[in-house]
Amino acid sequence: MERRAVVEFGLLGPVTVWRDGRTVAISDAEQRSVLASLLLNLGHPVSSDRLIYQLWGAEVPLAARKALQVHVARLRQLLGPDPSVSLSHRASSGYVLEAEPERVDLYRFRSLVAEARDKAGDERSELLRQASELSRGAPLADVRGLDEIRSLLAEEQLAARELFLEVEVGAGRHVQVLPQLEDLALRHPRRERLVGLLMEVLYRVGRRADAVKCFQRTRELLVSEVGLDPGHALRHLHERILTGDPTLITDPVPGGQPEAAPTEDESPEPRVTEDEPVAPDADVVWATDAPARRDHLNRAALADVMAARLREVRRDEPGTSFLIHLDGPWGTGKSSLLTFWASGSPTSSPWCGSTRGGRPGSRRRGGRCSVPPARRSRASASRGPLGGCGWRRRSSAPGGPVRRTCSRWC
Repeated sequence: MERRAVVEFGLLGPVTVWRDGRTVAISDAEQRSVLASLLLNLGHPVSSDRLIYQLWGAEVPLAARKALQVHVARLRQLLGPDPSVSLSHRASSGYVLEAEPERVDLYRFRSLVAEARDKAGDERSELLRQASELSRGAPLADVRGLDEIRSLLAEEQLAARELFLEVEVGAGRHVQVLPQLEDLALRHPRRERLVGLLMEVLYRVGRRADAVKCFQRTRELLVSEVGLDPGHALRHLHERILTGDPTLITDPVPGGQPEAAPTEDESPEPRVTEDEPVAPDADVVWATDAPARRDHLNRAALADVMAARLREVRRDEPGTSFLIHLDGPWGTGKSSLLTFWASGSPTSSPWCGSTRGGRPGSRRRGGRCSVPPARRSRASASRGPLGGCGWRRRSSAPGGPVRRTCSRWC
């Protein structure tokens, strides 16, 4: 019986196809772009219009659909006869690439990271090491466009790398990872989690002055760029280093332990209000300009990054209540993102979630959301499938577009 060739795909670097471990050349940039979009939405249809816009933007050639069909036909030839991989066209929805997620390095990476979060010690370290080894450089490195997605994937890779380094430091291997930490902190000086880990390692190896200088550089950078001091966790670590706290040598680093969600008793009761102003002194723990479009990929990637950032905040400041707040114009996908995150994402935070507009019982009327009075009650909100949600609406400027916001106390 003739053996079928096994096809695998790579997105964590240049877009790549391997057949039986050998690289299959994709010389055409437009074919790489189409393949990347299909892989990023694996198992989900991608419309022809969306693919055409990705390839040519606003300057669409007259024969765009025919050219797209040619690219897809050549991709089918490139994928070969592997029966477990299919590229089909659905008249009502578009093109869909179907394959086992394990065939794509991005989904293997996410699976390894998710598994590692439930482990501890050396087992956790090994899973994160395997995930890090899947990276071949900047994701989607040879694909035009998709800049927002590329940034989100790079954030996922960096967050996993940070967690791996935390585990290694917690296991006492801080000398071995110090060069990696110094390199990452130099390339990402605004990441306080990474800077804090480097400060702690420098202190442990007897470089106390360098640890203090590391904090000073980060503080000067943040003050000059955004007018903010570092967060509480980094400031507290700086104070402990200045006072020569001996427990820094022996305290375990949190990254080596499995992550657990707060219990129901630890979660504060949600508040549901209207027209509530955002606290002016609130700490901004994460922000992005990337739109939460309704496509499967960007929604999932944003949810993963949000969940990872919130786990970090929970770890650094346990027991602290904070407000998740999304803000943006109509149609940018806030409701889609938060509904996905709160009720369906495998990596969603189990204790946080909120939605706007898509919540059962809500009604949209001419650019604003009207919620029945019963839905605004605390009891009704706490019984909803997504828990309690804070609702707001605000106009960004007189006569300007209405901006919709959504919030959740955690």
